[in-house]
Amino acid sequence: MLSSKIGAKVLIAFSMAIIFLSLASAQVSPNALDLLQPSSLELSSLPSSVHCSPAQKHEDTKRITIGVLAPYGDAVAEREWCAWIQSLNNALPELHFILKPLQINNIEAEVNSGAIDLLLSHQGVFVNLQTDTPVRWVASLEENIHLEDTNAKIGSSIWVNNESEIQSLQDLQGKNVGAVSTKALGGFLLAYHEIMQNTPELRKNIHFQYHGFPIETLFNELANNKNDAIIVPACLYERLERQDILPDGDFRLINPKNVAGFDCQTSTNLLPSWSLAALDSLDSHIAKNIQAELFKTTDPNLPTWQLPFTLAEISQLTYDVKIFEGRETLFETLFRLAVTNKIWLLLFALFLLILLINHLWLTYAATKRRKQLDLAYKMMHDYEAMLSKADRMNILGEMASGIGHELNQPLSTIRNYAEGSIMILKKENDAHPLLMPMQKINEQVSQCHSIIKNLRSWAKPKESSIRESINLKPFLERIIEITRLRMRNNIEIIVNVPDEFYIVLTPSILEQVIANCLMNSVQAGATQIEIRLKIYPEYVKLFLFDNGPGFDRVELNAPFVPFRTSKEDGLGLGLVICQRLIESLDGKLRIANRKDGKQGAAVRLILSRELVADSSKTANNADDSSHNH
Repeated sequence: MLSSKIGAKVLIAFSMAIIFLSLASAQVSPNALDLLQPSSLELSSLPSSVHCSPAQKHEDTKRITIGVLAPYGDAVAEREWCAWIQSLNNALPELHFILKPLQINNIEAEVNSGAIDLLLSHQGVFVNLQTDTPVRWVASLEENIHLEDTNAKIGSSIWVNNESEIQSLQDLQGKNVGAVSTKALGGFLLAYHEIMQNTPELRKNIHFQYHGFPIETLFNELANNKNDAIIVPACLYERLERQDILPDGDFRLINPKNVAGFDCQTSTNLLPSWSLAALDSLDSHIAKNIQAELFKTTDPNLPTWQLPFTLAEISQLTYDVKIFEGRETLFETLFRLAVTNKIWLLLFALFLLILLINHLWLTYAATKRRKQLDLAYKMMHDYEAMLSKADRMNILGEMASGIGHELNQPLSTIRNYAEGSIMILKKENDAHPLLMPMQKINEQVSQCHSIIKNLRSWAKPKESSIRESINLKPFLERIIEITRLRMRNNIEIIVNVPDEFYIVLTPSILEQVIANCLMNSVQAGATQIEIRLKIYPEYVKLFLFDNGPGFDRVELNAPFVPFRTSKEDGLGLGLVICQRLIESLDGKLRIANRKDGKQGAAVRLILSRELVADSSKTANNADDSSHNH
């Protein structure tokens, strides 16, 4: 009996030694902690790699690989989703569904390799995929009773040691905060978003440390005071506590939120957790069949699905993370600002549009104004050329007339002496040798008279045979408009003439006279000019009044003397020419100083009433005695 007991003890000891050596020599996988947890020990009856596919499938069946995020390890992921994979294989026998657990750090590489047809993951993972990776949403999870965290929504919990001085999010300033990864939705993004919403000034004043997987090690970091606070997915604390594997320590949640129907402690609002999306390698027809099968599921032991949720909130979170990490591109920054401030952007775009329209209008107005000015300057130059030509002709006429007048007298004297000498010589001797020279002198004097007469006749201004009926007021306004361009100072010119008064004459003559009188007033220093019309039974008078210094006594006593001027560069022929021009119209020109008690000059142009057009002769006759100028 004793020997049998000893043998049994030796056998037990030998067995324990073999087990110990086996465990010591085994290579522990990265997820070995999961196998040592109570939840994993419950699966001890399962092999280390669970195959959810049916034992046999026809060779013609199409292989569909479903990548599933495994935050708690491959074994836990297969336990949570194996029943669902088997149901798909049974419902769609023409397809062969295979589950492939993925870690958050290798999801992008697996997707880009094309080895994944369907991706089942938290929504934050989809946002982190490259923009050139197209996804088609199939469904979002409503409930899966096999999940370690049975809630279909995800949040973030921020934990500190109970004795920590950290009481609120504001107290995290300058602290070391542990998290899973910048891509982890519950393990960082949601908490980070909550911190920025409440205390945006902490954006760059918190020292984040990313520990990766397994997530449970964050509580060890906190218990050992290696981190001042940690960010973990909501419900992780409750799961570890339920499985009795929570590290020793007393932990406290900060920024707690009460969410109806959510049994776990959370520091943030919740977002949809699991979503299923078809990648580019999966045929659209097959994707629709899979989606239809998901929504037909009624078995309570299988996951239930709902329509896919939008990624708008998750997208905003990832933008904030990129800002924090300093990895946001210029295009992403502009796009984020445009989306965030779209109202202000629209207002700014409207403001730019108004500025553009205003610029185009001002450009159009300036171009139109420039063309008008160019036309006005062209008219002014043409007008000046016409006046200059007329002035030259009139000056030439005056000079020819003056020279002819001065030469006629000595030529007449020479002629008289020559004729007298001829008469005396003939009395003495009909063949006197001096008779021939005297006759030649007399002939040359006659030739000089003819030349002077022809020159005066050619240079004398002749009345143009072309006369026109002009409306006087618009005619005067046009002269003023053209003349004003030559004025350096601002002159007030008042036209007191009826709107409808027609007169028949040569327009260029009257135009030259009016323009000359206006320029004389301006050059004399006048700042105000008035043009007034008076109609009398036998004639009409056109008055030009100014407020300049007026005429001096010498000018009034002999008004039309050629070559007399008070201007440094003047010729003294202006008034003389005007007088001759008016006389060519059978009119008169008179000058005087104003007699209404005001300083200034008064110029009168007196024209025959016969020049007035028939349509204007019905105008009221004026009382000449009331205007004695």
